[in-house]
Amino acid sequence: MLARRSREQPDVSTYAGAIVLASGVMYVRLNVLVLLFAPALGVALAPRLLGLAVGAGAAGGSPSPSAAAPTIRSGREKRPSSVTLLLAAASNDLAKAGYALVFGDRRVGRDACLGLLVLAGLTAALAFR
Repeated sequence: MLARRSREQPDVSTYAGAIVLASGVMYVRLNVLVLLFAPALGVALAPRLLGLAVGAGAAGGSPSPSAAAPTIRSGREKRPSSVTLLLAAASNDLAKAGYALVFGDRRVGRDACLGLLVLAGLTAALAFR
């Protein structure tokens, strides 16, 4: 939705940041849902997902969405369900990056895509750490 609006008003530079910020909110919502349905898994994933939300907030609020989110380190073992959830979140970011490129203004789409690709990469990396 934001990507389409950026075509109608291409002079508004805040759309790229808003698209990346929306991904940050997705991480918070995902953590809340996991906490509701699988509390132990939600607690295990909370540092990673909330760290990604903070990173998305920093990237979305910065002038250049290419700023990377902080790396989150955890000594906990991965469960297959945590890997699946993190990979699903990463693929969601990749899909949004594609939407931003296709439906957005050229500059906004590029900037949002870059920020979302960084988030997707960090999320996927956390799945295999």
